[in-house]
Amino acid sequence: MNSLVFRVDSSIEIGTGHLYRCLNLARSFSSSNLKIFFVCRNHNGNLIDLIKNEFQVLTLAEKKIKKSEDYPYLHWLGCSQIEDANDTLRILEENNINPSFLIIDHYGIDEEWENFLIKKYSKHNDFKLVVIDDLYNRNHICDLLLDQNIIEESNPYISKTSPRTNFIFGPYFAILSKEYIHKKNFIKNKNSLKRVLIFFSGVDKNNLTLKLANLLCDKKFKNLTVDIVVGIKNKKLNDIKKISKGRKNFKLHIQIKTLTNLMLKADLAVGGGGINSWERECMKLPTLLISLSQHQINLSNSLKKFGKVNYLGHFDKVDEKKISCEILNEVKNFSLNKKKGIFIDGYGAKRIVILLNGLNLPLKFRRIREFDHSLLRFWVDKFTNINSLEQILRKNDEERFLVNNIDNCPIYFISFDSESIVNLEIKILFDSYLVNENNIQLILKTSLQKVISKKIKFKLIKISIINNLCKKKFRELDLFFSRLDFMTYGENTFLNKNCNYLQLKNLLKRII
Repeated sequence: MNSLVFRVDSSIEIGTGHLYRCLNLARSFSSSNLKIFFVCRNHNGNLIDLIKNEFQVLTLAEKKIKKSEDYPYLHWLGCSQIEDANDTLRILEENNINPSFLIIDHYGIDEEWENFLIKKYSKHNDFKLVVIDDLYNRNHICDLLLDQNIIEESNPYISKTSPRTNFIFGPYFAILSKEYIHKKNFIKNKNSLKRVLIFFSGVDKNNLTLKLANLLCDKKFKNLTVDIVVGIKNKKLNDIKKISKGRKNFKLHIQIKTLTNLMLKADLAVGGGGINSWERECMKLPTLLISLSQHQINLSNSLKKFGKVNYLGHFDKVDEKKISCEILNEVKNFSLNKKKGIFIDGYGAKRIVILLNGLNLPLKFRRIREFDHSLLRFWVDKFTNINSLEQILRKNDEERFLVNNIDNCPIYFISFDSESIVNLEIKILFDSYLVNENNIQLILKTSLQKVISKKIKFKLIKISIINNLCKKKFRELDLFFSRLDFMTYGENTFLNKNCNYLQLKNLLKRII
């Protein structure tokens, strides 16, 4: 059986964000045939036991190394990169694991570590090394690099990677737990601020949760319901328990599995950056944001510009008075709720699985619902030259479908317009990240098989691909349609003037 290995750590120093991100991605591979392993070092305050509830963990012995100004995150490994790479290779060999995929989510690892493992496994044709990063402060040798924190159009990694590297950027690929996919559809418009959610990561080494709990004890906040979320590794947990006890408007939640239910109830969040920023954006939750580390500052400024966020500053520069004033300001004005926010739909992890492991068939058709419009609007803006979604949804009698893979990840949109018994017009809009020259013919064949199954009466069929197409994709399209006796009819449009569904069925037999 093919295997997938994660190299990730958690600790008091590192926090839990990297680990939870990898756990969410690992869960998204559940329908694949991959055996999943985690390689983690036994740091102080780790969550290895949490991983063991779901996946096999290969534990590296605890080691310590002094912090270096030249290599600010190397001490997160506890040893040199070569030593850690050797330890990783040894424990994989001891367990007879030859990974097809090795996914690294670690600020202490760069090209030195990566090259060591690539030399060992590159002889396997299907081996791929994937890096999850958001610092762009070091070089990488990898097949795929993911940075979900890049919002604006730029690539800061070009000079720090090899030509073999492919990139996926932005919150469209944000790795969230699967609950966000479903819960976001139950978001309600809020007109007033009555409930506040406080969460500063599972560890909260800067003790901001305790600071906020003390601040919100003030009588001017007595009408607010306050949900406080902490992890079991929070060193101030007992102090937070004491403050919460006896206050009817305080609700303390310890090491909960998901924040989604609390986010649905909340009108405002106060929290840190990192992966929780994308969870809040997905749930359209207005946020007072405090960055917890230097590498969160750039993202925090971008979120202030594009998201439903008021960035208050770095944790060591923000005092209780400023936080108190901003909360009171939101109680009075609730201005953050008017901001549009960033599009995140929760399917980021599933998209990464498809990019690494294929579409995962069969494809399934379901009718378009109103909550799908935000995704379609994103596709229109990102992948086409048309001005608005309404240009492809303008006819009320069209049949419209969203086509998903077996994991319910949206792959493409298709509409059938057959108001005339003569003409059938089909429009297709697909996710250009997921549909490529290797699978586009499969997409088209699946679409035409749907036409045949519906037994639509027509004598002329016109198919329009709404996406902007690269040369490779257009070449595959042209090849596909020419084999079905279609002619090119305008840009990305193909026409067969003499064809009914029975003839189409016979023509499709030409496509293997």
